[in-house]
Amino acid sequence: MEPIGMYFFWTSLYLGFSALVYHFLVRPQANPAQSRFFIVFALLLSCLLSGIGMWAGPGLRSAAAPQVLWLPEVVVQASSGAHANLEQAGKGILEALSARQLLLNAVLLVTALLFFRVAGSLIYLLARIRYSRRTFLMGVTVLPVRGQLAPFSFFHFVFLPIDMLEHPGLKEIIEHERAHITQWHSLDLLLVEFMTVVFWFHPAVWLFRRELKMQHEFEADRAVIDRHSDKRSYQKLLLEVSAHGMHIPITTTLNYPPLKKRFMMMNTTKKASLARTMISMLTIVPLFAVAFFVQSCSEQPKGETGPDAMQAEVDYTYDVIYTVADEFPVFPGGETARQQFMSEHLRYPLEAMQEGLQGTVFVAFVVRYDGRITDAEVLRGVSPEIDEEAIRVVNLMPDWEPAIRRDEPVSVRFNMPIRFRLD
Repeated sequence: MEPIGMYFFWTSLYLGFSALVYHFLVRPQANPAQSRFFIVFALLLSCLLSGIGMWAGPGLRSAAAPQVLWLPEVVVQASSGAHANLEQAGKGILEALSARQLLLNAVLLVTALLFFRVAGSLIYLLARIRYSRRTFLMGVTVLPVRGQLAPFSFFHFVFLPIDMLEHPGLKEIIEHERAHITQWHSLDLLLVEFMTVVFWFHPAVWLFRRELKMQHEFEADRAVIDRHSDKRSYQKLLLEVSAHGMHIPITTTLNYPPLKKRFMMMNTTKKASLARTMISMLTIVPLFAVAFFVQSCSEQPKGETGPDAMQAEVDYTYDVIYTVADEFPVFPGGETARQQFMSEHLRYPLEAMQEGLQGTVFVAFVVRYDGRITDAEVLRGVSPEIDEEAIRVVNLMPDWEPAIRRDEPVSVRFNMPIRFRLD
């Protein structure tokens, strides 16, 4: 799998773990501030660990994996010396590639639509901030707007419909939006909207998006109630504003539904246990640790390490395999001849072409002290037929000029990547 595919796979796995922990352990604690922290932390950590694991993998494996030397990659095109009838395989290949291309185009289309949705909202807000008239009310910057928009805030700006400037509940509205501003809720929303654009196909991202907005409203509602004891009048104001126009996705809106949950949270008097909340939030740590370890151990094929250390292992009774030598083995005729030999003898399997399979096979083998090629094995493969073809051609190679160490011929282990690529 390509690096971008591996990154998406592991990020999706981390997001899935996070969503399970949140749904079953964190959300039942009914603590808005801690729920919000968990969601933001899980989103950021999922993205970071996937990238770090791809880079850290070789370091975690180097202590235990046998040392090997790497040869330059050999690339096999579908048409490169193929003994199969391409005309016969063409239909299957085109069908597989057409299906993949169609799926890829659909994914890119949805991603583009979501991106333009977020970008359009940002452009609209920046234009409003740049050209709208400003006024200061109760310590915040208010931009009166026309149209059927609900009151909302974006960073330290509060957008308020003109007809609400004389509203009797104006003070509570401003207090609500001030809470969003002081707690930097807009920054959270930009993060979750970006995640939605990139990982729109993952249910956990939509769960976190909905829950994050809800936790923002819980926190803002609590801030208003703590300042004003008349809870009923504030709830009545929310009911009145709830039918007031549409809202912009990347903003914190006063009328974010559903109000029933917000009213229930306002009326909750039970305090969540700090110990239970912390335990539920920390449950994600061992899950992430196990996934990170598995990711780090599986990103690269086994046996990849630096070329400067020496590893000896007994294969035959008096044969020792090295990874350093004074003179390394040479294919008869040199590297160009090796590439030419592989290109001439490798055949793209018909079954793999028909199924649209492609990728890189990592083959390990030993060049013995007498030049023979032995112990060829697949370290990481693509499919049985492709792996078998790679092993077949490696075993066909003629004897090499052996490695020399301290004026004696020695055996050396090599890794050879062979990429099978469809035209």
